[in-house]
Amino acid sequence: MKKREILWLLPLLFLLARCTVKEDYIFEESATARIKAYITACEATITKPEYGWKALFEPNKQSLGGYNIVMKFAEDGNVRMVCDFLEDETTSTYSFNESQGAVLCMDTYSALHYLADPRIPRAGVLGVGLEGEFEFVIKEVTADSMVFTGKKWGEPVVFYPAEERDWTGRMAAYREHIEKMAPQEDSPFFRALTMNNTAVNIVYDPPTRTIIYTYSDNVSKEILSASTRVYGTDEGVRLSPEIRVNGVVLDRLRYNQSTRMFEVSTPGVVGALRYSNTPPFPFYKSLNMLRERSTFACTPRIGSLSGNITGILELLLALIGGHSSYMTSELQLGYRNLALAGMKQFRIIWDIDGEGPWFSLFGALSFAAMDDLYYSTSYKLNMEILRDDEDQVRFTWANEKQTDNAQFDTNMSIQAGFAAFRLFITDPAGFTIVPSANERFYLVNLADSRRWLLLSKE
Repeated sequence: MKKREILWLLPLLFLLARCTVKEDYIFEESATARIKAYITACEATITKPEYGWKALFEPNKQSLGGYNIVMKFAEDGNVRMVCDFLEDETTSTYSFNESQGAVLCMDTYSALHYLADPRIPRAGVLGVGLEGEFEFVIKEVTADSMVFTGKKWGEPVVFYPAEERDWTGRMAAYREHIEKMAPQEDSPFFRALTMNNTAVNIVYDPPTRTIIYTYSDNVSKEILSASTRVYGTDEGVRLSPEIRVNGVVLDRLRYNQSTRMFEVSTPGVVGALRYSNTPPFPFYKSLNMLRERSTFACTPRIGSLSGNITGILELLLALIGGHSSYMTSELQLGYRNLALAGMKQFRIIWDIDGEGPWFSLFGALSFAAMDDLYYSTSYKLNMEILRDDEDQVRFTWANEKQTDNAQFDTNMSIQAGFAAFRLFITDPAGFTIVPSANERFYLVNLADSRRWLLLSKE
């Protein structure tokens, strides 16, 4: 009896299986058709606005500012672009595909490819450029906007209809004001932003369009640092998030053509951004901040401890000047010179004998070495604290040395770069120790603030 029941069920199971396969095939075919119809609608929408589309690209709100682009898509598959980070207009071909639903692609090199170019030097980050995108997954399309996410990094971006002025002057104004935020050639290190009765010191990084600002708390005298992103505007720049210091809030600066100076344009706040060879305020006990919780402060490591692609990129970056944002121009040639001789890192060490500091070079016997055979040579320094605020010091040579490899010691000491670093560190004028964000500290020469070195704690 059981055998007959099983035999009776077999034709029914076969029929169900055939129905399931057919329904799946119909569903896939329908989904594909829907995507194609959606892409056709997107093609019609993207070419419709008279002046094209404008977009603010914010690749990484933690570490990058904003980059504005205006785009005019033509029916022949070309797209023109003007932006606030390149002077010349660029043209690319574009297309749509179905790799992740409906995707918009810029097919040839353009302003968007520039943001994604891994060759763009960026301090502390290798091989990703400015984290830009040139392929965008379409999320929503309306009559007055197109919403995308970047295919690689997943950051959202919205296209809005552009205006004629976006093409004729606005991008140029944005770019001009952004460029004026960059430190002027041979300018003093300190840039004091006054805000009513308080002041902050700012350090602006042009590639990433970010500011690190440092200030003294009115009550505790604690030295604090924070960051903000910079965006071009018709009149100057906008800051996001706002700078908030001792009860004062600032979000905009206006560029004054007659004075050639950025002035505060936030209602209720008076002030300006000025260069100065002297610190805008004492960096109270910054020496202790530099020494605490870490045995040494250093330049970036050149090459990792294994021969992988990251280590090779770091090595190449150092040799082509990619670490220039870490030191004054007078040290850059000597730094590359030492790197070619095998140096992987310059350090100020605090705990070799429990006192310190020590001037130290860490590295290998060859610039291409990426293994475990690393050595160091360290030279004892005497240190004098120059004022009660404990933020200014002077170093002198103590004629005491420690090394764990005689050949490495010789390789380093005969280099011109070694003499350059030694003369810099032992300059009789001394240094102001300027805290920055992320456990970084500038050593800024007291006699000439254009001479400086940036060290990071490890």
